[in-house]
Amino acid sequence: MESAELIAKKHSIVYIRLLLSTGLVVGFLLLLSIAKDVRPYSRWILLLAAVVLLRAVLRWLRLRSIAWAVRAEAVVVKGGWLPWKRYSFDIPIDTIFEAYYSIGFWAKLFNYGHCTIRRTEGTTSSFHERYLTRPQQLVGLINQKVKEFKKRSGRPGVTQPASAVDQLKDLATLKADGSITGAEYEVMKQRIITRITAPGSRVVDQ
Repeated sequence: MESAELIAKKHSIVYIRLLLSTGLVVGFLLLLSIAKDVRPYSRWILLLAAVVLLRAVLRWLRLRSIAWAVRAEAVVVKGGWLPWKRYSFDIPIDTIFEAYYSIGFWAKLFNYGHCTIRRTEGTTSSFHERYLTRPQQLVGLINQKVKEFKKRSGRPGVTQPASAVDQLKDLATLKADGSITGAEYEVMKQRIITRITAPGSRVVDQ
């Protein structure tokens, strides 16, 4: 089997957040179960605490299963640990237009980011994952392989496969779901506008 050149998984911060939130909820339920006024219902409260713990364990296992692996000719996306939830598929390098990531202050400090792979079909066809480790190295390696493929195949590197409207819609979606901040949105929006208005650039309207 071909070995991966780089593997990015969920950053440890997602596990810390999960532990803290679960601990707070379970701690509150345990305190509630020993309160005098609700003691008759303590069994049900303890059962609810057990459900919260079980849900946290299942989420932990799901987060542990998520990974992006960069290989010579493809990016392998994996996730899911239950047999009916498990998935694994390749994104061939020749079908990738570009990869990019967004970070905020804490993401830059702890070296994690929200990564996106945009396909050649346009901005509406993309794969996105939040809180991945080493986002700069991951995106840099993917874009390097895309560049090398274009050079080998003689494909022009300045062709823009999607309209500016589609790109801005994609950015707006990332901003709306909290993947990027308002400041990051403005920076990337200006980058798109600068790129499509530069001399010699070509935009394909859809």
